[in-house]
Amino acid sequence: MTIKKPKQIDLQEGQIEALQERVKSGRLSRADRVLIASILDVYVWLQFTLQEAKISLSRLKKFFGFDPKTEKSVNLPQKEAEIPQDTSDHGVLIEEAKKAAFGSEEQTKKDKKKVPGHGRLGHKAYTGAEEIKCSHGTFKAGDPCPEGCGGKLYALLPTAFIALKGNALASATRYVCERLRCALCNKVFTASPGPGIRKYSFSLIAALVISRYYMGTPSYRLAKSQEMLGVPLPATTQWRLSEEYGKDLVPLYDALTTYAAQGYLTHYDDSDMKILSLMKENKQNPDLERTGMFVTSILSTVGNHKISLFITGRQHAGENMRDFLLRRMSDLPPLICMSDALSRNFKLDEFINEVIQALCLQHGRRKFYEIYKFFPEDCHLVLDTFSLVYHYDSIAKEQAMTPSERLVYHQTRSAPLMNSLKTWMHDKLNEKKVEPNSSLGQAIRYMLKNWYGMTQFLHVEGCPLDNSFCEQSLKVIIVCRKNSLFFKTENGAFIGSLFTSLIYTCKLAGENPFHYLVSLQENMPAVLKDPTQWFPSNYKQQLGGLTQEGEMEEVKKAA
Repeated sequence: MTIKKPKQIDLQEGQIEALQERVKSGRLSRADRVLIASILDVYVWLQFTLQEAKISLSRLKKFFGFDPKTEKSVNLPQKEAEIPQDTSDHGVLIEEAKKAAFGSEEQTKKDKKKVPGHGRLGHKAYTGAEEIKCSHGTFKAGDPCPEGCGGKLYALLPTAFIALKGNALASATRYVCERLRCALCNKVFTASPGPGIRKYSFSLIAALVISRYYMGTPSYRLAKSQEMLGVPLPATTQWRLSEEYGKDLVPLYDALTTYAAQGYLTHYDDSDMKILSLMKENKQNPDLERTGMFVTSILSTVGNHKISLFITGRQHAGENMRDFLLRRMSDLPPLICMSDALSRNFKLDEFINEVIQALCLQHGRRKFYEIYKFFPEDCHLVLDTFSLVYHYDSIAKEQAMTPSERLVYHQTRSAPLMNSLKTWMHDKLNEKKVEPNSSLGQAIRYMLKNWYGMTQFLHVEGCPLDNSFCEQSLKVIIVCRKNSLFFKTENGAFIGSLFTSLIYTCKLAGENPFHYLVSLQENMPAVLKDPTQWFPSNYKQQLGGLTQEGEMEEVKKAA
């Protein structure tokens, strides 16, 4: 039944006692029966309201970190054995699918293998280490054994020893340069510190950018640390170096954005970000239509390359995505756009034939996870369905299925489960087994409302299940926001977004962002000449070409 707020009942203490006496004696009038029915309505409504209040408090506790932050099934408050088996058609289907997918619980435990390894890092993990080859010095291959056994030494694979040392982010070298003055003309001749010596090295600027815009270290905090270590690096100097370098890289960032728009799959989402200059505008102009500030993450897959773009300002994700699509070539297949179902993400009406809008399945699952302890039987069934779908998707990844093979696999395994779940949800609402306005009813209605977008993985090749890929990228922004709190101006926000985009794209490409940022500075004329050849995915090819050209020049000079 639908629970509506009942009319208020006003009873005096004497009236309540008189009603209790008539109930005990069994002498109830028609008015008494109507009154008791109204009291029962109030009781049912009050129970419903209290339960919803508990759910709200539970969500509030999670918001403040009192509940587990992860949404894994192991963190659920009740064990599976305590929940009665659902005898509906969908419940029977899920139990059969679980047995087919996982087998018995005992067998599952036997199949779990202990993760090998001792937890310590091997020398190959230090990819950024300088390598120095050490010869034995005393012996070499072919020498007689020093133990006098009569044998000869032969070479083995070398072993590696890692030595770590600490230093400040910025270290300094003082060059004391000799000066000479002519006694007659007074001209001063000063010794040079050496070729290629700069006050602010490329490596310093690269480390500074990574520290500020990826690790989230505030400039003021870094300045205090450097001052304490005897190598001052004021916050104003940090910003000047970052801004100058960032302005040089604008053409590269623009080319990377255009290239990303030609992909076949895009994840996007946004989060809040404070910009002091815009906050000042809001105070000075309280009638502004747009007062929000957002940072949007767009993750695009182009062929085998993944590109990350961050955009900070007044526009939210849907509007930034619309501008992003304006860069897309018109003759390409429709772009798969994965996001959550937030209304501000849907600003792509003019591209209705150019995009396939997919919605995050994890957002639908989360609504049932949050209310599990209040509706364990129903939520358990829904979460089991999602668990099986994700299990099938993990199998597709493990077996390295092609997009077409993965689609057929999901249509065979996941589609019957999802269709059965949809029927089960409709039955719950149509047969009034669930209060539509309860948390469970709202979770079901949310799923049904966004069903088409959340099940695009059953219809479109290469469509992901959820938007977790993008939400992971936003953690970088959240760390920076927690550490350094805000940007001062829109220009500062743009510089930050540019560097975070390049650094995170390096991470996705498996490249060293420090080496990449240094290489861009060392080859800036070539970068500005053709930015498309200096993306994180292909810049090493350009470095290889430049090295070969340099070697040829040396050969010509020698000849």
